[in-house]
Amino acid sequence: MRTISKVVLACVVLPLILIILLFVAIYIITRVLLALLPVLIIIFILYHIHKRYGKAQGETGAFDDAIKAKSEEVRQETKVVMDARGYMRRIDALRAVIKDADIRAKIKAVTDKANDIIDRVRENPKHINDVTTFLDYYLPATVKILERYADIEKNSLASDEAVRLKTRVPGFLDDIYAAFAKQLEALYNDEILDASLDMEALKSALTTDGLLGGNDFKV
Repeated sequence: MRTISKVVLACVVLPLILIILLFVAIYIITRVLLALLPVLIIIFILYHIHKRYGKAQGETGAFDDAIKAKSEEVRQETKVVMDARGYMRRIDALRAVIKDADIRAKIKAVTDKANDIIDRVRENPKHINDVTTFLDYYLPATVKILERYADIEKNSLASDEAVRLKTRVPGFLDDIYAAFAKQLEALYNDEILDASLDMEALKSALTTDGLLGGNDFKV
C-alpha cells in the first residue's frame, strides 16, 4: 500500500505541483509585464523620438554648414570679381589716354582675356581659389606698367631710361596676354595652373626696369 502511495505521489502529485507552480510563475510574469507595458511603450516612443530628432539635428547641422560654406564661397567670389573689375576699369581708363594704337590693341587683348577668366569663374565658382593669386598679381602689375607708359607718353620723356621702358612695355603686355591665355585654357580644362614661376620672372623683369618696387606685389 505504501508502495502504491509513493508511486501515485511520484507520478501524479509532483508533476501536478510543478504544473501549478509553472502556471503561477507565468501568471506572475504576465502581470508584471502588463504592469510594465505602458512604461516600455513610453520608453520605446521616446527612444524613436530622440533618434529622429538627433537625425534631424544632424541634417540641419549639415545643411547649415553647407549654407555657410556656400556663403563664404560667394563672398570670396564677389570680392575677387569686384577687385578685378576695379583694376579693369583702371586699365580701360589708361588705354583711353594712351596714343599708341599698337599698345592700345595689346591692352584690349589682355582685358578681353581677363574678362573671359572672370566670366569663367562666375560660371564655375569652384575655380575661385585657382585664379585669386593670379588676378591679384597680373592685374595690378598691368596697371603699374600702363601708368608708367602713359606718364612717359604724356610728358614726352626722352631719357635713355624712358625710351628703354617704352620699348619694353609691348613685350611685357605680350607676356601678360600669354599668361592670361594659359590660365583661361587651364580653367576650361579643369586644371590647376602653377603660374608662380612666370609671375616671379615677370616681377623680376619689372623690378629691374623700375616699373615695380621690390615689395609692390607678392607672388
